[in-house]
Amino acid sequence: MIQRLSGAIVFSCAGTFAAAVMSWWVNPWFMDQPGPYLFVVLVPLLPLGWWLGPRLGTIRRPWLWALVSALMFMLSVMRPVPGFTDTQLLVVGIDGATWSVIDRTQTPNIDRLVAGGTRGTLVAEEPLFSPLLWSTLATGRTPDQHGIRGVRTRTDEAKVARFWDVARDAGLSVGLYKWLVTWPPPAEPMPGFTVPAWLAGDARTHPSDLSWVKELELSRRTHRKKVAATRALPFILIDGIGDGLRWSTVWAGLRFSFMERLSPLPPRKKDAFLRRLRLRIDRDVFVSRLHRHNPDVATFTMYVTDALSHTHWSSDDGRHVDGAYRLSDTILGELIEEVAPNAHILVLSDHGFRNGGEGHGVHAVVPKIDRLKSWLEPKIGAVEIVRVGRQLAITPDVPVSDDVMRGTFAAVHFEDGTPLYRVEPFPRGVAWNLKVHHVPVETAWAGVMLAGLPLVDLVSPGKAEEGEHDPNGIVVLAGPQVESNVLGKVSQLDLTPTILALLGLPVAENMTGSSWVPEPVERVSSHDHLAPTSSGEQGSTNEERLQKLGYID
Repeated sequence: MIQRLSGAIVFSCAGTFAAAVMSWWVNPWFMDQPGPYLFVVLVPLLPLGWWLGPRLGTIRRPWLWALVSALMFMLSVMRPVPGFTDTQLLVVGIDGATWSVIDRTQTPNIDRLVAGGTRGTLVAEEPLFSPLLWSTLATGRTPDQHGIRGVRTRTDEAKVARFWDVARDAGLSVGLYKWLVTWPPPAEPMPGFTVPAWLAGDARTHPSDLSWVKELELSRRTHRKKVAATRALPFILIDGIGDGLRWSTVWAGLRFSFMERLSPLPPRKKDAFLRRLRLRIDRDVFVSRLHRHNPDVATFTMYVTDALSHTHWSSDDGRHVDGAYRLSDTILGELIEEVAPNAHILVLSDHGFRNGGEGHGVHAVVPKIDRLKSWLEPKIGAVEIVRVGRQLAITPDVPVSDDVMRGTFAAVHFEDGTPLYRVEPFPRGVAWNLKVHHVPVETAWAGVMLAGLPLVDLVSPGKAEEGEHDPNGIVVLAGPQVESNVLGKVSQLDLTPTILALLGLPVAENMTGSSWVPEPVERVSSHDHLAPTSSGEQGSTNEERLQKLGYID
């Protein structure tokens, strides 16, 4: 009996010693939920030690070892986390956030910022594609000027400087966490960090030891194809724990993996859970890197609100969407606690959301891309076609007139002359929006030809997404330079001038937007000379990368 008890005590010491090492030397945020750690780690270790005790022999003064084990666990729990960082400006993106949901949901951290600062409706301009919109927000320039059109994914395709280019040129350090169109990340050493967002073509990050984040995301992306071969999950997990993963996040992943083996979740619930889990991982890593690099300006973007608004907008009276907003608000509050009280906090979305069922008619079909693209390119030249919900966005490589585009698609009609598509040009000639105008019931599809193309090659039956993009997003700004008021409706072109003004940097004359705070220095003519340059990489094209990611057929 004494030997078995000794074995249990020895094994408990091993578990508590591991917890203490994690907390004090590896990851001060690790032990955020001591209860589940005791249950998952120590409970299995105690019977194992009890069973192996006779082989280990009897230890002297077992009560002393038990006390040491308890003290080590207390030390792991009591480890103080680092204090404030010196970050001057924290920019938090909540993709697709809209005031209609925030105002009905409990979001105390957003409410607290609004009470001490200002709020407004950040109005986006069509086309409402996230890569294009986040680039407009980052540059203060319109799509025809910044050069990111459709779903372009490379940061070196931008023709003008982003606010982080200006900040870095002024000697400030920048931390970018999943802002769209930041791939590939910088290759040369520089202060700060960059983790590209979900359209990244591979797992590269800056610095490179953060690549495990993208490895995990790209290899386990729900509804996407596997992009890159990765290491085994335990090795990625080891990197993650060293990079700030908390026990609550690890435990959630382990619990999900175990439950999936017993009884797999329905696809929609699984997707919702994994998106929330990925956000917690991002939160853990961003906080760790915020303290490690101490950037002057840092950005953190959350996409769970957009993803669930597309698929769950009306499900269970919006319960899933409301939950995503509450989680995003909770994480926002945690991030605010990491920066000094005199830091400026800027919260924004690239667009809003609305009910996707309104104005769509009775048919439920999903437009296809491949045959349409092969039919269209000989007529107007190379194009990029991306499906966004029930619409197609067509971005020609060379300018095409409205008359030519409408005339081309006028040929795609049914026998009675009813067109299949409705063609709508986006502002500034950036792209065209193609909406399915009419299709007969599915039972009448057989043998139907339009402009020499089978109808079944142009559309497929499918349920419409519940939510769709709306131009009206959100913006909240709080900090020492901000007066408490209401901005009203403001343009996305105002964001970069405001960020530069908050950082004490000059706004460019060719930025047409206005800062929401006083500009501390005179404007300069342009920052365009700071635009990124092409890396000259050879290999897969933008279209091939999008196909691998699953965003086009």
